[in-house]
Amino acid sequence: MNRDQSLSDRIRHNIRSRLVSGLLILIPLGITLFFLRFLFRLLSGVLRPLINVLFEPLPEYLVTAVSLAVLFIAVYLTGVVGAYVLGRRALALGESVLGRIPFVSSIYQASKQVVDSFTGSSREAFKSVVLVEFPRSGLKSIGFVTGEIADDKGIECFKVFIPTAPNPTSGFLQIVPRGDVVETSLSMEEALKLVMSAGAIAPRKLESRSQKEHH
Repeated sequence: MNRDQSLSDRIRHNIRSRLVSGLLILIPLGITLFFLRFLFRLLSGVLRPLINVLFEPLPEYLVTAVSLAVLFIAVYLTGVVGAYVLGRRALALGESVLGRIPFVSSIYQASKQVVDSFTGSSREAFKSVVLVEFPRSGLKSIGFVTGEIADDKGIECFKVFIPTAPNPTSGFLQIVPRGDVVETSLSMEEALKLVMSAGAIAPRKLESRSQKEHH
């Protein structure tokens, strides 16, 4: 009975976690798309009479193209103003608000730390690009060494972050014995391109560091 209940609890926890993760991705995306659609319709409605006055009546696809170009420029200029004038204050305010919301604050902070690890500010968090057997013996996965740790028997291990493709900001953390980790000659940029392209952008040959030094 306890085993069945434990399995049921794990299933419910898994479903709840996946639903929350899905909502955290879809809600900002949906809001963004809704807002962009609103802006496009607004600009299109304003520009259509102006275009017809300045030029001869244009085909519908040209009016749409002009509206999209104006929308792109408007969003870009807004980003420039935000980055240089309001960016820091808005970012600090947004982080302060998110930091006070239970549950959301922990998700935001963890996500921010992972994203920062892929940027220049803290890229040193990733020591090297390696290959490990994952998710089972015989299969190789790209991983990033984030540090060293000893297990309960004193065996030296690596902390290896294994990213998911094509989104490298999510993945799995594995504690792998040092002898089971194969260091590659890939740079961080090459490894990220490999993961984010789902393997479409890859070197012709994946060599270990020792193989490259031997050549």
